[in-house]
Amino acid sequence: TTRNAEFNLERLYVDYAATGSLALRIGKFLTPVGRWNQLHAAPLEWTVSRPLITEELYAHKLTGLMIHGTRLISGNEFDYSIFGDASHNLDPDQVDTEVTGPNVLPSRNFNNAFGVTLRSHLDNDSLQIGFSYLNSLVDGLPGRKHLFDTDLLWLYHDVELSGEMSYRISTDTRQQDEWGGFLQGVVPLYGHIYGVARGEIFDSAEVDHIARIGSLGLAYRPQPAIVYKIEYRLGKTSERLAPEGWLASIAILF
Repeated sequence: TTRNAEFNLERLYVDYAATGSLALRIGKFLTPVGRWNQLHAAPLEWTVSRPLITEELYAHKLTGLMIHGTRLISGNEFDYSIFGDASHNLDPDQVDTEVTGPNVLPSRNFNNAFGVTLRSHLDNDSLQIGFSYLNSLVDGLPGRKHLFDTDLLWLYHDVELSGEMSYRISTDTRQQDEWGGFLQGVVPLYGHIYGVARGEIFDSAEVDHIARIGSLGLAYRPQPAIVYKIEYRLGKTSERLAPEGWLASIAILF
């Protein structure tokens, strides 16, 4: 019904591996905060919906550069990322036009940002613990934001437990601080069918109450690259942020 269309560049970057533990990335790529946002691809996620803290507290992508790598410390892998964003100068179309999240919330796109992410792989990679710090100027929001984020992944046989907590401090008193977190469990039920349960809490500056949300779902993964998902999201106190109801998807990893 329209003749106006435009091409949206999702990601485009170049990696230069200087050494085995040091690389430089330049371009547009996923924001390296927490664990969930760096998965990104729907076939790698167990639920249809994303936790609110991964949706609303920062932009999913940035345009700039990153120094990253993995080092071996005491027999365990240790990942690090140091990054900077200059979307206002390098990707102004995204800053001006792209909208993320429900319509009730403003865009979370970066004007500019910088940060660091650290991650430890322990116990033969069955336990991962991450920490991120992000300093950003967000398009349309007053003052700079300081985001502190920590995440956890624990694997035991076929059972998976993951979680993440975030706290974002605003330097401008016109907007309150925001915080939240989630805890998610995945257990095998029968064959390639998995049960998923997630609880989350989010205190947004855009609504006058704390949102509490629960999600129950099933995931059928006949092949590693294909997953059928159905989910019921409960959250009567979060109608403006995450409406209650059924969600379903079929995801294929090309």
